[in-house]
Amino acid sequence: MIAVRICTGQSCQEYEEWIPHPATRATMGHDPGAVSCRMRRRRRRRKQRKRHTATGRWIYATTTRDFQSFTPAGLWFDPGFNSIDATVVHDGKRWILIFKDERKNPQVKRLRLAFADSPRGPWKDVTEPFSGDWVEGPSAAKIGGEWWIYFDHYTQPRRYGAMRTTDWKTFEDMTDQVSFPADHRHGTVVKIPETLARQLREARLP
Repeated sequence: MIAVRICTGQSCQEYEEWIPHPATRATMGHDPGAVSCRMRRRRRRRKQRKRHTATGRWIYATTTRDFQSFTPAGLWFDPGFNSIDATVVHDGKRWILIFKDERKNPQVKRLRLAFADSPRGPWKDVTEPFSGDWVEGPSAAKIGGEWWIYFDHYTQPRRYGAMRTTDWKTFEDMTDQVSFPADHRHGTVVKIPETLARQLREARLP
């Protein structure tokens, strides 16, 4: 299921609507050792699009033209340790992968970055963690000249937070300046026109 929320600036309204989404677990059917399967979509300018999945060990990718049939998933990113919750943004000439360090030893559960010249990789220059502990589900959006990276802090205090950066080297914690509904869990930020936001507000379920 996909939750739709309307966000303006640094605050978000309550749930607007739940809509069904086709299951795509079959893309990882070749890996009986997969622990879990979480999927995000990456739009591309060409007709072929890429999805990436985290199996609880490494991050895989599959391609599709219609979101009905998918190529077998292939290993897309392996930093040498357990990683999940990858999301990708395009900034200038670089592609930036934001992911969660999921190792149990050391158990830090923080967000890191990797970089590539193409969404296909290869990914390199894995950074040190830039977030606090016990966060996951990153999603990024560019607001003006700044990149805002939202995340789910899933232990006490349970809340949704954000970091911002202009250069992907230095980060500022903006958690105290963002506002989300109670019990908000991680998802994907999608920019939409104000006209569509207004239509969704008017059509919200009772």
